[in-house]
Amino acid sequence: MKKVEVYGDRMITLSKRKSGIFKQMNEIVSICNVETSFLVFSKAEKFCTFAHLSLEEAAGRLKSPLRHDPSMSTNIGPLMEAYKRQKIEDLRKKYIDLVEELQMENEKENI
Repeated sequence: MKKVEVYGDRMITLSKRKSGIFKQMNEIVSICNVETSFLVFSKAEKFCTFAHLSLEEAAGRLKSPLRHDPSMSTNIGPLMEAYKRQKIEDLRKKYIDLVEELQMENEKENI
């Protein structure tokens, strides 16, 4: 496997692969009688989910796996906030790296 370099092609590939993954997850649910959750974030800050029974319930299990109550609805807001914080941190690091790279290029040109 290799990364699809062209952004438009990459989004098309994501769309096609996503539907294949959803189909496979549905088969796993049917064959194995399990509960599944799948969450994908694209570079465009869009996300898609597949969940059986529900994503909120799965998020609740992640928060407190020992106290699972199917009737209790859980907000996925904290999960989204954690993702946003991580994304901001990644972008900040990338920015710092680019600034350092630019400074090194400027120093090379000044020599």
